[in-house]
Amino acid sequence: MRQLSVFVSSTCYRLKSLREHIRESIAGLGHDPVLSEYPSFPVSPDLSTVENCKKTVKDRTDIFVLFVEVEEARLWVTQFVDWYNDQHCHSALKYLTPGQRHRGESSALLTQRAQVYQLARQKHPLRWSEGTRNWKLNDSVYLNPEKAKAQEKDYMKAA
Repeated sequence: MRQLSVFVSSTCYRLKSLREHIRESIAGLGHDPVLSEYPSFPVSPDLSTVENCKKTVKDRTDIFVLFVEVEEARLWVTQFVDWYNDQHCHSALKYLTPGQRHRGESSALLTQRAQVYQLARQKHPLRWSEGTRNWKLNDSVYLNPEKAKAQEKDYMKAA
């Protein structure tokens, strides 16, 4: 799954604690939160704060989010989580949504896809240089596989 870069901006200082929660939520989903108050935010000394933000949005971000009110921020987080779980197809899940996997719909959907691919291969064998796509789903899926591997190594060292 490709990591998305999400720029979060707000006009109200009182949204600071909510921005931290949003940053943690985005990072928890395996994406890169970009907020101007963190050291990872790219700053060019030749540009004003506004120009630095505009440059970062243009050059580095996939999604730009601007909050004006607390309720607007809460609504966006709710909508983002719904989109992520029920609309966004993940390559690590064989292009299913996490919601489909969680509800147990994955087996039927992936079996159907495998059948469609087999029929397409039978109809047009010259279009296929190899077998069809592997539609078998791994037993375990991690949001951040690198982190899971590191934790597993630490666990094995402690044992």
